[in-house]
Amino acid sequence: MAYDKEALEKLALSVIQEHKLIWIEEVISFLPCVKSTFYGYDLHESNTIKKELEANRINQKIKLRNKMLESDNPTLMIACYKLFGTDEETTRLSGKVFIERATEVKYDGFLNDVKPPED
Repeated sequence: MAYDKEALEKLALSVIQEHKLIWIEEVISFLPCVKSTFYGYDLHESNTIKKELEANRINQKIKLRNKMLESDNPTLMIACYKLFGTDEETTRLSGKVFIERATEVKYDGFLNDVKPPED
């Protein structure tokens, strides 16, 4: 069956908006065509489809983050702190201990007498 590229793109955009989809594979599952047709028309490279999917991902992240911030659940509180805390704070929360090592190596002077070879 032959499909019209523009019609498929419009249909893809409508199912993305209706079902709040975030992945290309989800979009394909709602379309009347097979995966090879979708990719054959290069719809996976459509900036309009990409932007719509990205907008849904961002909206979902914002909703989840707001739910986490409003929660009294200790696990979610720690997860939020890890998202917003500094590296030092999140390291301390994870219980990891890091030992800093000196990066400077000192020699006993024997290399001071060595000269580079001349060309």
